[in-house]
Formats: sequence, C-alpha cells, structure tokens
Amino acid sequence: MDALVSVDHALRAVLAMARVTPGEAVRLGDAVGRTLAEPVASREPHPPFDASAMDGVALRVAYLPDSLTLPLVGAVHAGDAPGDLSPGVAVAIMTGAPVPSGADAVVPVERITRDGDTIRLDARPEAGQHIRTT
Repeated sequence: MDALVSVDHALRAVLAMARVTPGEAVRLGDAVGRTLAEPVASREPHPPFDASAMDGVALRVAYLPDSLTLPLVGAVHAGDAPGDLSPGVAVAIMTGAPVPSGADAVVPVERITRDGDTIRLDARPEAGQHIRTT
C-alpha cells in the first residue's frame, strides 16, 4: 500500500510541475486553449438591452388587476425587436430576449396558468423581477 502524503506535500509537488509563463497579448483566434493572465472587461454592456432572465411573460406590474389575469398578446424571442408593451396585457418572453419597453417584470412560466390567450399568475410579481438590466 502506498503511503499517504500531506496536503502541503502534494501541493508542493504539483506546483513544482506547473509551468507558469509571463502573460502576452495574442490575437483572439490564437487564444484558443490558453489561460487568461488577467480579467477581461467589456467596454459596453452586453447585451446592450434589458433582457429576460427567464422563460415566462413580460408585463407592467402597475396595471396588473387584482384577479392576476391578463390577455396574452404575443411573444418576444431572442433577436426580436419587441417594441412597446401596452398597459394591462402580457407577452410571452424567452430567456435572453429583449424586454419590451414599458414592461417592468418577467414572471417565470412555472408561475403562470395559461388558458388560450389568457394567463393567470399564482402571485403578484415585484417590479424588476427576472430582468437583467444593462
């Protein structure tokens, strides 16, 4: 049976085998399989719009009736230009899709019951929920 070694001994042995080289700038295509020497930060937000963090429906919380029931008037997919959301309606929205102007919450599909072109929420959402902002 092999002898056990301490964590410190094993760490020293692994680090002795590691080959650390100084950082260098390379073209993006030549960076495949390499390790970053420092963090990379974007100059601009990506995506450049508020996006849905969930599959569900986008709506305006202030116009949600007490019944938590709204007409479903369309859908927004990733890559769509969503336009404006009218008060008192909801649109289906996919993860990563741009949030329509005026919408202030996304309710996950698991929290919705759909009956044809009408949806019912199981609870009142909070403004800002499930929206990744720029």
